[in-house]
Amino acid sequence: APSIPTLPVTAAGGLWIGFRSGAVSFLREGRLTHYGEAQGLPTSTVFRFAQGPDGRLWAATFSGLVYLHEGRWYRAEREWRVPGTQARTLFTDRDGTLWLATDAGIARLRKGTQAFETIDATVGRISQIAQAPDGALWIAENEGGVRRLSLDGAIATPVLSAPSAGLLFDRDGTLWATTMGEGVRRLSRPSAPGLAEDAAVFGSFR
Repeated sequence: APSIPTLPVTAAGGLWIGFRSGAVSFLREGRLTHYGEAQGLPTSTVFRFAQGPDGRLWAATFSGLVYLHEGRWYRAEREWRVPGTQARTLFTDRDGTLWLATDAGIARLRKGTQAFETIDATVGRISQIAQAPDGALWIAENEGGVRRLSLDGAIATPVLSAPSAGLLFDRDGTLWATTMGEGVRRLSRPSAPGLAEDAAVFGSFR
């Protein structure tokens, strides 16, 4: 069976399917549209999808950042100022800003702009970005755990020290994090000062 790293649902009820083999499919109302090398996709893992501030669909792949336009995928051209060569994850915040993590750091694409702005933040290998109810951005790092993203160059102390591959804030503001070998962790009110890691472990991926 094919390996599927990402499987997001669109607001209109469609389903984007990103494959480790480098292909992409879109499923809606029983109709499947497939994209591959012939449609411009690089033959490398598709990690995540996100919609940019202008409505453009982007995909983070091991070979770089690509976007969909009129049924074809294109690599982000030099004028987009994308840092690095590997796009690891994407996230669109509540203000419509598109955040991108690459092998060279983290960058953002604001509404009304046509180029990414690289952020002066010290980050490791980011697997996912999420936004807390207070608007703060949080990152899951494959080696560094889970912490709030500092945009002023400071390094925030991780609230979860275990390497993490996924984040989710639920409707109550609780942060759920998957770990690599230590199960799933739940962190209540993660923005509160002096927060300690919740000891509850709900399952294991060992």
